[in-house]
Amino acid sequence: MRFYAAHHLSDTGDLGSCRPTRSIERTPPCNGEGHTHLWPSVHFGGRLSLRGGKPPTGTRKLLGRTLLGMLRSQTMKNFDLGRPFRWNLTRGDRIGSLVGEFTDPVTDDEESLRAHERYQHCLSYTDELVECAAQVLARSADSDLYFVGRSPDSIFDLLSGVLYDTPDLDRLHRLPLSLYGMESTRVTTEDRARLRGHLTAHGLTPKSLASRSRKVALCDLVASGSTCENLYHELRDWIEEQRAPWNIIRTRIRFLGITPQGHTSPKTWRWHQHADWVRDLPPRAVRNVSLDRGVWRHLAVGCEPKTADSFHHKRWNDPGAAAPRHDREARLALAVAVGMSSTDGPGTHAPRPIVS
Repeated sequence: MRFYAAHHLSDTGDLGSCRPTRSIERTPPCNGEGHTHLWPSVHFGGRLSLRGGKPPTGTRKLLGRTLLGMLRSQTMKNFDLGRPFRWNLTRGDRIGSLVGEFTDPVTDDEESLRAHERYQHCLSYTDELVECAAQVLARSADSDLYFVGRSPDSIFDLLSGVLYDTPDLDRLHRLPLSLYGMESTRVTTEDRARLRGHLTAHGLTPKSLASRSRKVALCDLVASGSTCENLYHELRDWIEEQRAPWNIIRTRIRFLGITPQGHTSPKTWRWHQHADWVRDLPPRAVRNVSLDRGVWRHLAVGCEPKTADSFHHKRWNDPGAAAPRHDREARLALAVAVGMSSTDGPGTHAPRPIVS
């Protein structure tokens, strides 16, 4: 019979539709009565299903330990966890005519003109975003920059254009996870496993944080700091479970909060000064970059169009998240991203050259 070990998900990324990728021919043992013992078949979720007669206890335990260990080690490395799709403009993703109605509107079409007007409005904040992006890059202190969630997408796009064709482009990463509000939500074991799977896919494991050559700067738009706090606690719990060297890792993590511009006085409320967890990190491991309050609201409160829906914990295992959106809102967001990361400078329409 054929003994299957599933190493990869199907093309849809659905955990429930695993396809076997390694098969090994086995000669089934006989139980002495002419009946054939069937080897166990492996299913996701760490279950072993035995069909027919059972092999000897020692063999069954050895198979179980070997196969479950193999699956657990491969899960984080090879499985497509359904991360939200987003066009990669710096690597030449083909966008075809998806953005044409926004960049080159039809003059006698009122709806097209309204779409173009909104597109221009999104790009009108370019000057403020350029200044903010420069401060983010400077305060990252040569760290790898991870932009958390969707709010800082425009800053990521802008820096991708600035650093295009330079070695520093590899320092930029998107971490499209929404952890806002999780402090008031019961995080299940399944949620935590999926979160760790996504963090692993982005190279943010306890082991990698302890051994990587560059520090990590986690950047997000911040009001009260709940996303940063939730991400910190999830990482810290994982580090403790893995018994990774926290005394080393704590020196390699930075948080960059993009905050709405306000009065600069000793009495000004600053989110990090009221967060107990910040005291576990070295001084200056948490830094802030101010952004014009109107622009901050545009990015943070949902006024700016996004290419994907919010990737909150209920969608961390949704294979549909990996499918590209083609509705008007997503296409407008793509047009803005192209404008921000343009080869001719932010606010222009020239996309990256397409790599064939």
